[in-house]
Amino acid sequence: QRMIAARPLGFKGMAIATRRPPNFDAIVRAFPKALGRGVIFCYGDTIFNPNNIEISDALFAHETVHSQRQGDDPAGWWERYIDDPAFRFAEELPAHQAEWHHIEATASRHQRRAMAKIIPQKLASPLYGGLISERRARELITGAEKEKMKNAYKVYAADFVTTTDGTGIVHTAVM
Repeated sequence: QRMIAARPLGFKGMAIATRRPPNFDAIVRAFPKALGRGVIFCYGDTIFNPNNIEISDALFAHETVHSQRQGDDPAGWWERYIDDPAFRFAEELPAHQAEWHHIEATASRHQRRAMAKIIPQKLASPLYGGLISERRARELITGAEKEKMKNAYKVYAADFVTTTDGTGIVHTAVM
């Protein structure tokens, strides 16, 4: 995947600052791993990138979701994000899904395979409080859950099934 240092086309309104966000101390108190080298923060329409790392287009997609969901109240959003694990998960899942969808649309098969592991690992990581298992994160992010359930229940009509005898439901087991 192409790494860039400036805003890519299609990610409108996002500025990049090579400093810490205004609420950095509160973030680090709640998430000590936020001190890590590769961590960036969205606060309003700005991506705070204190270590000046290169930001991929997919990560811009992720942070754009946070920016949109923060709306006009990034301070309030961050307070809830820090204090409420359910809210944090509800905010991170669509951001990670957006990151995955960008990868899915633009990356090679090899890159997609790698990122199908990396993105769920991030969502399941201690950075976000270990809110979900990697396996479950992968299902939710990549859409595997929908695909798995698509054929979970099938109804077939058959002339030997009647509504007068029994329940009308026949179960067949694969041999």
